[in-house]
Amino acid sequence: MANNVYWTDYSAGTVMKVDVSGNGTPVTLATGQYYANAIAVSGDTVYWTTYSSATADGGVYSPIPGTGSVMKVLITGGEQPVTLALGQNEPTSIAVYGTNVYWSNAYSSDIGYSISRVALAGGGAPNTLAVGLAYVGPIVVDATGIYWFDITAGVMRLSLAGGAAVNVVSAGGGGGANISIVIDSGNVYWVNPLSPEDWKELA
Repeated sequence: MANNVYWTDYSAGTVMKVDVSGNGTPVTLATGQYYANAIAVSGDTVYWTTYSSATADGGVYSPIPGTGSVMKVLITGGEQPVTLALGQNEPTSIAVYGTNVYWSNAYSSDIGYSISRVALAGGGAPNTLAVGLAYVGPIVVDATGIYWFDITAGVMRLSLAGGAAVNVVSAGGGGGANISIVIDSGNVYWVNPLSPEDWKELA
């Protein structure tokens, strides 16, 4: 894993890797992954989300709501991707911890944002840990819980068992999205988005 960089190609629907030296030829690990989005690597496996399935309309692919998925494939490639979860509503982030893969689903009018998990080995139904969340950006996971940045509230934490989300620190920003967040053994780090007023000052 440490010798490669992995990424998804949203428009091409592929999952790729290349040697970190930049001297190698990119290797395709999976194709046909329409709207491939977030990606995570753990051990010998690559995990990713697909925003949705797609239908061709005059040669242009259009997303189908509620048809996102969570997928995996060995980092060596050469096999068919394995589906861990189907019927997801625009999953936009992913993280692996312990024996599970976690992801967030984008906003829907009935349940808001949500966070779910499923066993890395597959074969079981996804477990929805939280619904009705106001906003969920990229997630990170450790033994203490699932963390993300809510653009209106700040850093949030959810127990690995689910339940109510807790506001770790109030640091609401001004409407940014996909805010970066990382954790180490005792701290959480994030990037606070600029407010519209801040953007005007920079313009």
